[in-house]
Amino acid sequence: MSTSVLTQKPHRTKIADISNSFDDGPVQPHLQDYPKTSKRRFNAGYFAQFPWIEYSVSKDAVFCFCCRHFSSNSVYAGETWGNIAFIDNGFKKWKDVKSLLTQHADGVRHTASMVLWLNAKKVFSGQMEPVANQINAQRKEQVLENRQHMKYLILATAYLTRQGLAFRGDDESSQSTNKGNFLELLELMSNDNPQLRQRMKARYGHYACHEYQNDIISCLAKAVRKTVVNSIGPFWALMVDESKDVSRKEQLSFCIRSTSKDGNVFEKPLGVFHMKKVNAESLASAINEGVVQNKLSWENCVGQCYDGASVMSGQFSGVQARIREVAPHVVYIHCHAHRLNLV
Repeated sequence: MSTSVLTQKPHRTKIADISNSFDDGPVQPHLQDYPKTSKRRFNAGYFAQFPWIEYSVSKDAVFCFCCRHFSSNSVYAGETWGNIAFIDNGFKKWKDVKSLLTQHADGVRHTASMVLWLNAKKVFSGQMEPVANQINAQRKEQVLENRQHMKYLILATAYLTRQGLAFRGDDESSQSTNKGNFLELLELMSNDNPQLRQRMKARYGHYACHEYQNDIISCLAKAVRKTVVNSIGPFWALMVDESKDVSRKEQLSFCIRSTSKDGNVFEKPLGVFHMKKVNAESLASAINEGVVQNKLSWENCVGQCYDGASVMSGQFSGVQARIREVAPHVVYIHCHAHRLNLV
């Protein structure tokens, strides 16, 4: 359900280990020990007192969830554009944290953002209609038509990705006899669907070009990764390998091995990423970024598995050594499949 009428374009700095969208909700990690700053540290008890805060482990700082995602681009007294504590840089004055959080909660920016956040939650839970829908019934009908059209686009995308089939054709013009799998599949669906047929013949609003195809694929990939991450048990191991594809570009495969809630061991891929550089520093950085972006904790990682190449297995400057700088307890294992292949 659209919330565009509830929010303005957010003004925030993107930070990997806290929320990047309204859908994520406040990120509130409960750590055994938080880092110390001037002999003081953050306390997880503040999450209950101030449910709108989120904590960044990498910055050791607190951010305001609703201000990051729902505040306007206005600058209030005492603020500097691009340098707002609870939005851009985070807050870490642990000595007076409670009083300053209370002061922020009473501020004009936070109060307005909080109202928008609460309204957005009501919209997504179905307790309230978006303002645009309340004002304009025609818009509501258009939204329903767009969603129905998107349903067919998503079905076609899901089918082709599951079957590993190409999307685009050499000639996608209206005169072409073969426009590629994606457009041909949509035309097949439209045989019994006049509304879809009319939409596909329109000059605008069919949302079938390759940019939208890529967007839908990205959304499906995000949903799959979220499902995989949610199925991971209390401990997990990392398996990574890199290889050239048919276009001779280096690709990094990122897999997780863990136990499901019923105790069965499983291995699931989290993605394949193009690598411009394949040195140990770049590979280790990409692996760490993948772990952080998927909201995984290095504290629960028990092993890392790569091939025996020095860039991966080097005990001083290889990938496994660099990962152990971040998580010293993570054991390196030389991949048994690569060992067998060497034999």
